[in-house]
Amino acid sequence: MNPKREEEDVDEDLEEGEEDEDEEWELERAALAEMEAERSGARRETTNDTRGLARSFNQFAWEKEELEWEDTMAISLGEDVEQVENVDDDLQRELAFYKQALVAAQVAAKNFEEKGVQWKRPEDYFAEMVKSDAHMDRVRKKLIEERSQMEAVEQAKKARENRRYAKQVEAERRKEKAQTKKKEVEKVTKWRQQRKRNGYAGDADLPEAAGLGNKRSKTPMGAVRGTPTGAGNKSKKRQHKDAKFGFGGPKRRMKQNDANSAADVSGYKPAGFDKKGLKTRNGGVQKKQNSRPGKAKRQQNRNRRT
Repeated sequence: MNPKREEEDVDEDLEEGEEDEDEEWELERAALAEMEAERSGARRETTNDTRGLARSFNQFAWEKEELEWEDTMAISLGEDVEQVENVDDDLQRELAFYKQALVAAQVAAKNFEEKGVQWKRPEDYFAEMVKSDAHMDRVRKKLIEERSQMEAVEQAKKARENRRYAKQVEAERRKEKAQTKKKEVEKVTKWRQQRKRNGYAGDADLPEAAGLGNKRSKTPMGAVRGTPTGAGNKSKKRQHKDAKFGFGGPKRRMKQNDANSAADVSGYKPAGFDKKGLKTRNGGVQKKQNSRPGKAKRQQNRNRRT
């Protein structure tokens, strides 16, 4: 390859690169100048060339008489539009927009039907979704996860509220119990002071007039609550314990013999004998000895037979 030609190509590339850098520099300077002008408040000169705009519009605009309605589908309601009394009222304004759009849609559907143009989607038409099924599956899982998280948060919130309410109820119950106890203590104190003034005369039991009295349950132990007291209403467990241990009172020397019990031998039973046979020292019946010969004796008997 010619070295001179290579040098010329290199020079041309350098010149083109310098020209590109000059153009970029000029653009940067223009941008900087524009930014400085905006900062300083200077406005750019604008022109309103209405004739030029109209000329350009007429170049690509269509004649209204040449177009069919379905080419533009433009609907103008004119004076049929409902006027809004207060334009600052968002609800009335949005409702007016909705009614206007509804009327325009009805007019458009009527025009399509008159021209025989199909405007409804067929019932058996299935359009291809923009998003794939895998993407929608991920979206669905994400929505389910967010919903479960929201439900968990709501449940935790309800649990905290229930615990807070339970604490309040417990505090109220303790407060009421403390107040009741305080009133009872005051009543007992007054009763004691009154007995002291009277010289401790009269019954020492707490009177019913003090509002306390004997608050312990008078139901006998072993009896069923809500039923008449008596021997027939005792539980089996209570009856067994009463038969074994008695009904209270002194327990000492209850099993001590007297003359009659010592002379009574009807319940005596010898320890070494039983109806079935001789008893052992441990209390069991002695078994009958086994009459079967041992293994060696049985082997000798077999040898004699053979």
